[in-house]
Formats: sequence, structure tokens, C-alpha cells
Amino acid sequence: MTETNPSLRADFIAAVPKAELHLHIEGSLEPEMMFALAKRNGVSLPYASVEEVSAAYQFSNLQEFLDLYYLGMQALVEEQDFYELTIAYLERVHSDNVRHVEIFFDPQGHTVRIVDAERYCLPVSCSNLILKNEEQINGPKWPCVTAKIKPESYAFRSAARVRGKG
Repeated sequence: MTETNPSLRADFIAAVPKAELHLHIEGSLEPEMMFALAKRNGVSLPYASVEEVSAAYQFSNLQEFLDLYYLGMQALVEEQDFYELTIAYLERVHSDNVRHVEIFFDPQGHTVRIVDAERYCLPVSCSNLILKNEEQINGPKWPCVTAKIKPESYAFRSAARVRGKG
């Protein structure tokens, strides 16, 4: 087998349309946005600067990632936060030629703080529709309700109420 020119390989990979499956949108929160949203929403973080948040993103195991994931969720409070997060993600993956995404969002991580489902479900859904018109990215958005969440819980009822909107 002959060796492929690395430049040609990189060009080919960049040009190939891609799909991203089962992405939890909260996990796409980048350090700069986490810090800015926390400041805007009056949420206290255990970091004094964006650089400290960025350093925390150098996690070495799943638990470190999850700790940061759940901490970042605390900064997402208002409808605009979820909209900005989703648009930032879609713009970033568009530059990688991603054409289909399956976005998941975690109601239980937000409704436990009594953040109403309409604050995150609708912005996630609508932002994809807005960007799709300009950039041709499509795909479904799914609430990801864990098995621990009971149908009578606020998280479950809140996510079910907005199902199909957007």
C-alpha cells in the first residue's frame, strides 16, 4: 500500500460531509462561554479566570469530565444561554463540514434547579432550525431522561410538556 500525502488526506477529511450522533449539548460548553454565562447569571464557579476553567478541561478520567459537565450546567439558566450554546456548537461543527447532528439535552440536570423546560427545549430546537436555513445542518433534538427520573417528577413532566414544540 502506498503512503498517502498528509495534505491530501487532510483535505479529503475536511471535505467529507460528517454526522455527529448522540451529542449532549451541555457537554459542548467551552471554557470561555462557561465563565461568561456564570458571570452574567451570578453563578459562582470555583475558578477565578477563563484560564483556570480551561485548565480544568484537561480532565484525565470520566468523573473529572462529569464534574465539569455538571458544574457547567449550573451556568445555563436563561433561555438565551441555551440558544447561544446551541448556536455556538452548530457554528463550530459546521466549520468541520458536519451536516447532521443528533442533539440530546438533559432535563433532569436543569429542572432539579427548577429551570423550566421551555427555557432549554425551545432554544435548542429553534437554534437548529435557524442555522439550518443558512448552513444546511439538520437533525433531531432529544430529551435524555435517565432511568432514575420517575414519570411523576418535575423533570419528566417538564420535558414531556414541550415535546414536539419548536
